[in-house]
Amino acid sequence: MAKGHSGLGGSNTTIGAFVSLLVVPTIFTMFISGLWHGAGYGFVIWGLLHGTYITINHGWRLVAMRLWRDRRRYDSFMKPAGHFVTFITVAATMIFFRASTMASAIDLVKGVFGLNGFGLSQDLLDRLGPVTAFLYRVGVVAEAGSGQDFIKTGKWICLLLVIALALPNTLQILGRYEPALGVRLSLSNFARGKLRFLAWSPSVPWTIVMSAIAAVAFVSIGGPSEFLYWQF
Repeated sequence: MAKGHSGLGGSNTTIGAFVSLLVVPTIFTMFISGLWHGAGYGFVIWGLLHGTYITINHGWRLVAMRLWRDRRRYDSFMKPAGHFVTFITVAATMIFFRASTMASAIDLVKGVFGLNGFGLSQDLLDRLGPVTAFLYRVGVVAEAGSGQDFIKTGKWICLLLVIALALPNTLQILGRYEPALGVRLSLSNFARGKLRFLAWSPSVPWTIVMSAIAAVAFVSIGGPSEFLYWQF
């Protein structure tokens, strides 16, 4: 701005401003974040990937302003698409954060895309009738374990996805009380509908719930636990 160059924001943003004011500092910051978590290639890749995701997100927001004028139609399509893309990319990136070595991380990534083959329990394959022969032809292999374990895992995944994606988050629950600096959300749709009871308020029911959670946490203090960042 001191040199008279255009800033970042709006439809007149230049490529130079976008690179110098957003791309470089964002990726560098996330690179440092990766190193802060641990001096390993997996953490560095985790940070760089998140920096790339954020950059793409901001770049898309600038481009979408020019390509998609109807804001309502844009939101109706991009909000669900954004949830899906964010979940998939972040979940895939966490492989590099969690894996002990780069070799194991790459092996897990290959497994996600099916490059290590697909496996189903023998018990489940035996119940699929004529479909089993087709699965064998396309490369599915039989593995030890029961079909019940596979189904149980699938049910847990679906239940936890509903909890994570459908229920309100902490910012929404505490929206009217400015849960973060500068963030004061109006009552969201869930608070005005059937889930209104989930909006936090200084009431007796919420006092009981929070007291119960605090009691469980207090009782569990003596259990085995490792501080996440102890090794960093």
